[in-house]
Amino acid sequence: LTACAAPPLAWWWCAGQGASEAGAVFIGILAATAAMWIFNLVPAFAPALFALLAVVLFDVAPVSTAAAGFASNGFFMLLSVFAVGALMTLSGLTTRISLRLLRSAPAGQGWRRACLLLYGLALTPVMPSQLARGAIVSPFLGTLLEQDGRRPHEGAALFASAIAGISLAAAVFLTGKPANLVVFGLFDSQTQFAFDWLPWLCAASFSGALLLLAHWLAMRLLFPATEAPAAGDRLLRLQAEALGPLSRKERGALAAITLILLGTLSQPYHQVDVPWLSLAILVVLLLFGALRREDLNQRVDWSVLIFIGSIIAWAPIMHQTGIDRQIAASLAWVGAFMKASLPAFLALLCAAIVLIRLALPELVAEVLLLTLLLPLAAAAGVSQWLIGYAVLTMCEAYQFAYQSPYQLYLESQHPDGAFDRARLLRYNLAMTLARALAIFASLPFWSLRNIL
Repeated sequence: LTACAAPPLAWWWCAGQGASEAGAVFIGILAATAAMWIFNLVPAFAPALFALLAVVLFDVAPVSTAAAGFASNGFFMLLSVFAVGALMTLSGLTTRISLRLLRSAPAGQGWRRACLLLYGLALTPVMPSQLARGAIVSPFLGTLLEQDGRRPHEGAALFASAIAGISLAAAVFLTGKPANLVVFGLFDSQTQFAFDWLPWLCAASFSGALLLLAHWLAMRLLFPATEAPAAGDRLLRLQAEALGPLSRKERGALAAITLILLGTLSQPYHQVDVPWLSLAILVVLLLFGALRREDLNQRVDWSVLIFIGSIIAWAPIMHQTGIDRQIAASLAWVGAFMKASLPAFLALLCAAIVLIRLALPELVAEVLLLTLLLPLAAAAGVSQWLIGYAVLTMCEAYQFAYQSPYQLYLESQHPDGAFDRARLLRYNLAMTLARALAIFASLPFWSLRNIL
């Protein structure tokens, strides 16, 4: 009922506020799209495609603008990183790395927790889906749970380490999760130029370091170490020997990751944008047969790619129809508050996001909030990246398992008796507070870098 009633009401209200005809129609389209997302009526990519189709059919914007997301840098970067991540999984490289980490780690709970955390963090820049990272980390987590004898206290600590590895740096890397690239596409051209992959990482590094420190403190306080688990070295050695030497696909995946990393770090010298460098590596993998058609069909999350390609064009459509200026004029007091007292605005924003996330999925909350806030930030002269990063960081926070698909996945793969659910809830609450504090503590750092 909301999806049917909201569009004409939104169109009527916007037309009464003096919006252009195309702008009022676009707001009506967004109202229908938001209703379908909020009530989870269909898969998330379907409302995004609906919005693209409606924009074209109602002549809100030309096709070249409405479908520009499918020709954007973010679309091709995500496609390339998804494909390289698929090659890592298919080749068995991720399994080999997890076994190597376990065999090289000293005996002790702290080291095993750290290995689980570092494994997830290492996957973050090359595997943009948190759920995909969860699927890769899950066997590693299962091995550690088995070695520890499935004690609930230590099981909760291992779950917390896995969750931190999957999510802690998701907003720190541009390719850490699909929403980052959605937000990148919603930035104006100047902000996109200033915050490519490496500048984004540099700007978010201080906040990311604070989150790692907060995770360490939370682990020390909530999960004090007990006796060391059984080593299980013989089983690990047998599993590693069964893998044999590096296969051709594993060498290809390792070379691809190395080239992407080196190319990203040396981008100021060769002047090739990271998305096109990643796409070049993907094309080489395809030409030499490291990836097959079946691999791409089954392992690349095409629904996420369709979602991103469909909504990246919202920012230019809003500018072309004048909606961004209408939002800035109608909510000028929000922009003025943002400009006059940025810390107070961020405090209210963090509290609002915690409440919104109780009802809305992460990606939906991020898209809806930033579609509204980024035009206000641009009009007020506040960094769009800062507002975007704050929203991305806080939307990643959650308290209950139903808010997090990757925690639900991990719980489905391992029985309830393997971890203490109450301790894990306390950890989630602590890290929600830590994310907000990390944003505030980073304000002086961002001020020194002229980001505010």
